Amino acid sequence: MKKGLILSLAFFLLSRTAGAEPKNIVEISDASISQIDALHTKAEGQIVENDFRGAVRTYEDILLVEPDDEAAYTNLGRIYMILGDTQKAAECFQNALHINPDNEGALFGIEKIRDPDKEFVESASPQT
Repeated sequence: MKKGLILSLAFFLLSRTAGAEPKNIVEISDASISQIDALHTKAEGQIVENDFRGAVRTYEDILLVEPDDEAAYTNLGRIYMILGDTQKAAECFQNALHINPDNEGALFGIEKIRDPDKEFVESASPQT
């Protein structure tokens, strides 16, 4: 019973995002924008300090405030790649592409997951 509930919930969450246009029904206040900017700066500092787990938590905090932040999803995907979790990385890149199908960082990440041995040239700096 519990397994069926988990599968149903997973299917529901996936079906909500599959093919749907990104929507941000709530307007973001100036205070929220400042908070998001501060969190991006914090995450970038954590990355520089190699505190990848801390950066994951910070990007997750950003997504709680602004679920359509494609840069947060892209950077989170990059961190999961560094941590070796390609499944979570792919999910983050797909979320970024759902928001913006032309997101070059997310497209690069998906391609890198598909062909890890291929040589790529891409900026290592976080998106903003």
